[in-house]
Order: sequence, then structure tokens, then C-alpha cells
Amino acid sequence: MSDNKPDVQISIGGNFTGQFANGDDNVQIQQVQQGSRAVSLAELDPDTAVYLKHIIQGLQTSFSISEMRLLCLDLSLDPASLNNATTVDMAHDLTMYAHRHNKMGDLVKICKMERPYYGWTAV
Repeated sequence: MSDNKPDVQISIGGNFTGQFANGDDNVQIQQVQQGSRAVSLAELDPDTAVYLKHIIQGLQTSFSISEMRLLCLDLSLDPASLNNATTVDMAHDLTMYAHRHNKMGDLVKICKMERPYYGWTAV
């Protein structure tokens, strides 16, 4: 039997952190959730980053956390999968989710209907 053990990746939905032991192995589990900050704005092209920052700003100034939870439901996203400790966190995670899943058009369309006074497409 070889001491070289393959890496195993396990995906767990929802909020979970911890560790478990499997025989002689002590396995650490790190939470990776759908709305996590997998990509930072700094890693995106400058035009996209500026646009996403604009949308984040609009969400955090125009919507409460509970209202952003409703936006999540409109996008078929479980609000609990996002960091919703503050409006800043929720706005960031919701925007990044929409960007990663090609739902920016849907998000902006809903935001325009709900808060038409903010320039959702103007940067």
C-alpha cells in the first residue's frame, strides 16, 4: 500500500465548516459556497470591474438586506448561500453570483424596475 493518497474534494451545500477523521486521516473541510468570493474584482478586466462596482454600489445604497434576499429569489438563488452579514457583503456576493452565472442582465432588469432612479447601466 502506498503512502501517496489522492486528494479528494467534497462539495457541501449551505453553511458548513469543520473537520472529521477517517481512519488515520484527519480531513479538514473548508466551506465553499455558491456565492463565495471565488473571483475578486481585481482579477477581472478593468471595464468589467468598474461596471460590477457600480452595480454593487447601487444595490447597497438602494436595497436593504431583506430586499436583496427577494432579489436572490427572483434569480432562483438561495439567499442563505450568500454572505448577508451586511448590505455591502450581500450586494457584493449577489453581484458576483449574477456575473459568474450570466444573470447580470436579469439582475439589472429587476433593479431597474424596483429602483428606476439609480443609473443601473450608466457608469
